[in-house]
Amino acid sequence: MEFKGPFGKPFQSYTAGTNSGATASVTAVTGQKHYVTDVTFWSDTDSIISILGGAAGETVIWEGSLDVSAEGLSKSCSFTTPLVGASGIKVEAKVTSSTSNCGVTTQGYTA
Repeated sequence: MEFKGPFGKPFQSYTAGTNSGATASVTAVTGQKHYVTDVTFWSDTDSIISILGGAAGETVIWEGSLDVSAEGLSKSCSFTTPLVGASGIKVEAKVTSSTSNCGVTTQGYTA
């Protein structure tokens, strides 16, 4: 029996990266949408985080930044109102860059 939470099937995706960034992906599910509730990312240099999941799968639905001199090496964001991907489209969280070490985790549910 597959677990299904109060809003849908939960997901979590994690990817570590190097100097070329990192991308955590959640596979598309036909006829369903991904709802992103949380993202955590870290990098050893200033970085941009983008969450993609619009109609073509490459549309940015949220973007943030990390200023390591002001915020430290990591940042977490929780969305009270989840970010909603397009129906049947994968969701990706991308950290743009680092000098040698970065990563991203995204969580939410599919319904």
